[in-house]
Amino acid sequence: MLACGTAGIDDSVTDGSNSDSTETGVATTTGDGDMSCDGELGCACALNETCVDDLMCSEGTCVSSTCGDGVISAGESCDDANVTNSDGCNADCQPTEVVEISAGGYHTCALFNSGEARCWGRGNYGQLGQGNTNLIGDSETPASALAIVLAAPIISIRAGDQHTCALLDTGGVACWGLAALGRLGYANTSNIGDDELPVVAGTVQLGEVAIAIDAGDTYTCALLNTGYPICWGSGGYHLGQEDTNNHLGDDEHPGSAAVIDVGSTSSMIVAGSSSACALRDDDELICWGNNSYGELGLVSLSNQIPISQAIGMPAQIPKPPLMLDFGSQHACAIFKDTNHLSCWGHHASGRLGYPGQAEDIGDNEQPGNSVVLGGTPIAVATGDAHSCAVLEDGDVLCWGQASAGQLGYGNTNIIGDNETPEAAGAVAIGGPAVAVTAGRQHTCALRDDNEVVCWGEGSWGALGYGTPADIGDNETPETAGVVEVY
Repeated sequence: MLACGTAGIDDSVTDGSNSDSTETGVATTTGDGDMSCDGELGCACALNETCVDDLMCSEGTCVSSTCGDGVISAGESCDDANVTNSDGCNADCQPTEVVEISAGGYHTCALFNSGEARCWGRGNYGQLGQGNTNLIGDSETPASALAIVLAAPIISIRAGDQHTCALLDTGGVACWGLAALGRLGYANTSNIGDDELPVVAGTVQLGEVAIAIDAGDTYTCALLNTGYPICWGSGGYHLGQEDTNNHLGDDEHPGSAAVIDVGSTSSMIVAGSSSACALRDDDELICWGNNSYGELGLVSLSNQIPISQAIGMPAQIPKPPLMLDFGSQHACAIFKDTNHLSCWGHHASGRLGYPGQAEDIGDNEQPGNSVVLGGTPIAVATGDAHSCAVLEDGDVLCWGQASAGQLGYGNTNIIGDNETPEAAGAVAIGGPAVAVTAGRQHTCALRDDNEVVCWGEGSWGALGYGTPADIGDNETPETAGVVEVY
């Protein structure tokens, strides 16, 4: 298109010559009578004419364009004519991107680069943060739900069994969903998110700012900036307190309790169903809580491990773990020095990934054997009875129980009981993955093209495809397409 005064019929030109120059090429007045105003700021313009740089023609004048005006200007990658975040084009006119995914019991959450989040699936206790108890994803897509906006940008989100928690960039922690047993940490047992938005609850009083969080089934943990963890929720050894009968967070603030003394400062906190671990700065992994199947990796037959005992017996696994995830009764870790993945705990249904393994691992033998994946793992996730890993090339491999299609191979065959995960090959998800997360019986992957794909049990809309149908039991996840999260 031409600049102002050069397109269409110009009423001020009467000699039939070009309105921008004489026959000798010397500039003269433009059609609007201004010698220098060709598409610049304040220049008169007409329909179908363009203005220079990042200006736009509005009501006959070249004006500065702004984000949200529907025009993609310099410095903008998108402009959807609004200044709403997390809708595909953020309020700064940059694309919405998914930076983290987390699967809970029967719900899933995605964190966006806007610092907002969106959750879908079962919402019976407000765990979706919508101010109601409706399901989302069973008959509509997650994009139709409200984005979760808290008092400060969210930098990490964790979905528990029936609650959700977020870490804010201020170091605050906010939780919503089922409050029973104190898992939300607000010194009461009133559910949050069922008839109010999570932002109204404020942040959990921890006594210090947090740098990491994780959510178990009925409890929550945070790693504080002091380097020590603290957990709250249902009483038990998983809270790391010597009084295992006392719930924490139901009628007192978590910050009123002592931090968990793991013997040294830590850099990682992981919460499983009823077991937790902290990775100390000296690379020792200190685990406490339920140990019925050896899931703490302590080479111990004790069913419950108090923190006082755990400090003196670090998990007997290769050091240091780069990434660790707890399932219901098993755990898997990727190790930094060797880049291999090992699993331990309950062996049933092939969830550990060792063909022919007829006994649990970690109860009376040391974990550490490498799961055969056929590539270098960069991420791992564990569900109730299944495990998944992302390899360096973006392939996703899953093994264990497949009753709802949670492995994604288009059938319900168990993998890992008599074959290696490598033998099953990659799950077809339509592109390379960069992250994976596992709920009770569902799995989601974040692809490198910023798309989310989910498979497994579709009950309550946890997969987000607008149907409660399972996916992965007789079709591959790729056929379902991507989840519309924005």
